[in-house]
Amino acid sequence: MTKTIERYDIAIEHFNKAIKLNPRLRQAYINRGVLYTRKSEYDRAIEDFNKAIELDHDYAAAYFNRGLAYRAINEYHRAIRDFSKTIELDPNLTKAHLLRGISYAETAEFNPAICDLSRAIELDPDSAEAYIGRSMAYAGEAEFAPAIQDLSRAIALDSGDARSYYTRGLTRLMVEEWRSAASDLSHAKSLGFDITSAFSGVFGSVADFEQKYGVQLPKSISAMLAPKP
Repeated sequence: MTKTIERYDIAIEHFNKAIKLNPRLRQAYINRGVLYTRKSEYDRAIEDFNKAIELDHDYAAAYFNRGLAYRAINEYHRAIRDFSKTIELDPNLTKAHLLRGISYAETAEFNPAICDLSRAIELDPDSAEAYIGRSMAYAGEAEFAPAIQDLSRAIALDSGDARSYYTRGLTRLMVEEWRSAASDLSHAKSLGFDITSAFSGVFGSVADFEQKYGVQLPKSISAMLAPKP
């Protein structure tokens, strides 16, 4: 990691020189901003993307990258605005639809999330990430059957993604598909995913999960999800 950061710093110095020679070189601001984003220096990144937009109000890449930076600091509504502007300028940019959809889901705006993620899937039918995102939105609307279907598609595209098995397992718990849920959770665990920590981090306890979704988990599944004494 240290060597990577050093490489970023060297590249930033090159872009500093380029900007000094030509302060209106919009691509230099974008490139430097991307590097600041990778270094988690989001305020500096946003400053650079602001400058690129100031130089060219129709620069889709500047809005898109600023949206990424806003997402990284949980400024989801600002990210949505930037991804919306990106889509206005470049309607077929799959990643913009994908990330706006996921941002909508993260702000509990599930219907627009489903629309955006469906569009991302139209543009890239092999995007496991889009299916995972749409499953989250469907689950938010308590549409568990299509959520499970989307997770199954994501797993077909990326069978090594432990989180997809875990999420499908949880969703199956919500509709009392005990055997399938247990199989998914076990498989996620076999792939190295800490299902107990993930579960308690979101739901707190088995009892809290049962109360929220109105289910009574089998003891064998409760034992899988409850922290060990």
